[in-house]
Amino acid sequence: MVENNSLKENYLKKLNFSVFYKILIILIIGYFIFSFLVPTVNLSKEYKNKIDSLNNHISTLEKKQDSLNEDIKSYKTEITKVDKSIQTIKNQKTIIKEYYHEKIISVDGFSINDIDTFFANRYGYNH
Repeated sequence: MVENNSLKENYLKKLNFSVFYKILIILIIGYFIFSFLVPTVNLSKEYKNKIDSLNNHISTLEKKQDSLNEDIKSYKTEITKVDKSIQTIKNQKTIIKEYYHEKIISVDGFSINDIDTFFANRYGYNH
């Protein structure tokens, strides 16, 4: 039995080494396959300079965009002021229109003497 246990232990040791070697070989093969399939990025100095140049250009454009956004804000403020002014003028126009409409309607009720007096007062004519 002792000899049988010793054979089992030797067999298990050989089996463990065999499994270990198989796993090691699979890992090495996997590493090489991975290294060949995944490209490495090696940029030349020329490409790095172009990328830096483009990044600088992008930064410049972002600054210009910020400036334009500020201009847009100021224009919107001016537009709001002009819109308020236009609304005020429309309101005044409506009031004046109603006032003169009432005056025109009231002229229909004037007698000849009232009309004569109205024009005399208006044009400074005294009779």
